[in-house]
Amino acid sequence: MAEPEAIDDLVACTREAFGALGVVAPNARIQVVAPFEELPPEKLDALIRINRLSAFHLARLTFADMKRRAGTD
Repeated sequence: MAEPEAIDDLVACTREAFGALGVVAPNARIQVVAPFEELPPEKLDALIRINRLSAFHLARLTFADMKRRAGTD
């Protein structure tokens, strides 16, 4: 879930299998445990991409479906 393209594929496959989405639970998370001075920048990047940005991309791709199902277009 670190790459927006993977989230796009997940949403597309889910829509194909089940139709429009009504509820989304963005709960992909990772944890990195290391002293600050030893934390590799790529681990911090992955942490931010997965823990923060994946929820944004999932919401961005599914918000219209949820609004339609709620009748608030």
